[in-house]
Amino acid sequence: MRPLRVFGTFVLLFGCFACALPTPSQKASEAARELNWAARWGKMEEAVSLAAKDNRDAFRENRAAWHDEVKILDTELASLDMKDATHATVQVDVSWNFEDDPTLRVTRLTQDWSDAQGKWLMLDEEVVSGDEGLFGGEVKRLDQPKDKHFPSRTIHSSVY
Repeated sequence: MRPLRVFGTFVLLFGCFACALPTPSQKASEAARELNWAARWGKMEEAVSLAAKDNRDAFRENRAAWHDEVKILDTELASLDMKDATHATVQVDVSWNFEDDPTLRVTRLTQDWSDAQGKWLMLDEEVVSGDEGLFGGEVKRLDQPKDKHFPSRTIHSSVY
């Protein structure tokens, strides 16, 4: 009977830990991953839904060239800093290049997040380091390679 009681206590404790609610930092991290993942793969409406309403136009404008002129290769959450239980700052590294320039570029973004009404939303973002051009603007690009083929001439023979 005693082994059964010990086993029952173990199952009860394990069940309580398995059903624990996510912490605010886990919720913030999940929301940030969802937004950046959706934006990376071109699911902009899904990504926009995780931006605050007064930030949605700027969010769309910043990513207007994505998947057209700018190719997003990877997004990675570099850090998460909880200011309190409802505010977080997330740093995201974005690896990208231009469609016509294979040079790998990396830009770090800082995103401010808030859980004001039970849903984590991105309030603001800015480029803090790395390559410029992720959100538009003039960027020095690699010169296009010139055609290195020699002029050629096809010789046809009339005799077989």
